[in-house]
Amino acid sequence: MNYLSLAIIFLLPLFSQTAPPTQTSVEVVNIEKQPWSTAADNAVARQIVSPQNSRAKKISMADIIIPAGVEVKRHHHPVAEEIYYITSGEGIMTINGASRRVGKGDAIVIEPGDVHKFLNDTKADVRMIVTSTPAWTPDSIVMNP
Repeated sequence: MNYLSLAIIFLLPLFSQTAPPTQTSVEVVNIEKQPWSTAADNAVARQIVSPQNSRAKKISMADIIIPAGVEVKRHHHPVAEEIYYITSGEGIMTINGASRRVGKGDAIVIEPGDVHKFLNDTKADVRMIVTSTPAWTPDSIVMNP
C-alpha cells in the first residue's frame, strides 16, 4: 500500500461528513438602536445583544454607564459568569470582600456566586461592556445586604 492509499483511507471520512447547518442570514444588532434603562442605583444600561433582541441564546452583552459618585450595590448571580470590560473611566471593584482600583482596558472576571459591587468614586462616568453567560435576566440577580 502506498502513501496515497493510506492518505485516502484516513482522510476520506473527514471529507465525507456532512457539514453542520449554517445560518441563512447575517444578524446585526446595532447598539445605537437599543434603548437605555436606569436601574434603582442610577447605573444606566442597554443590552447590546441578548436573547431579548437577537438570536443569542446563552450569552448577553450590555453597555453600562456608572455615573460619577454612583455605587452599584452588592449582588451576586447564582449561575451566571460575568466579565466587566472597562472602556472609560475608573473606579473600585469589590469581589467577595477584596477591592481593587480598575480602569480603562481592564477586564474583570466574576464567577457564579461571587458577591460583587462597583463604586465610581470619581467625578467622571465609568463606561463598561458587560458579558454574561448564561444571558442576563432580571431574575438572575440576587441583592446582598
